[in-house]
Amino acid sequence: MPRLTFDADSHTYLLDGRIIPGITAMLRAVGLLDKVARVPEVYRERGHYVHLWVEAYLLGRVRPETPIPPLVQPYLAALQRALRELDPGILAVEELVWNPAGPYATKLDIRCRWRQEVWCWNLKTGGRWPWYPVQTALEALCCPKPPRRACLYITKHGTYRVEVHDNPRDYVQARWVIAEYKRRIAAERSA
Repeated sequence: MPRLTFDADSHTYLLDGRIIPGITAMLRAVGLLDKVARVPEVYRERGHYVHLWVEAYLLGRVRPETPIPPLVQPYLAALQRALRELDPGILAVEELVWNPAGPYATKLDIRCRWRQEVWCWNLKTGGRWPWYPVQTALEALCCPKPPRRACLYITKHGTYRVEVHDNPRDYVQARWVIAEYKRRIAAERSA
């Protein structure tokens, strides 16, 4: 069975020691992430920082006495409210998965049972981008049985919202991303 690992320092996925792309790298390579370059680094860093705290919280590593940084407090409050009100059954957090068709890999932010179905929730702390549904489709294609897909937005105001991605065309675009990425890599190698 292939061994998938993730190097957090370099944000690199390794399958049996060989580097394979992540979803972000694929989306960037095929031109779907051009607008992200305009997002200030401070917002990307904030999102990463909040993700780390959310992961720690969901894995039970944040105790009641743990001091929560002021930047993180409203996001964590939003997450706690979402968990209370939506009552999902958390199945996995930051689950490392891969799709042999790429091959490519990703970490699923939250896999849960919600509304009596299995879902993958991609956690978001900022604005909405048009490529998010394709991202969640690529994530779902890493699962043996693709789950329902959504983004869980948590905000600096302590609020949350779930945006369900249920358009079948997202999968068409996701498969195009896989094929186009492979085509571009093959063209680079032959050049």
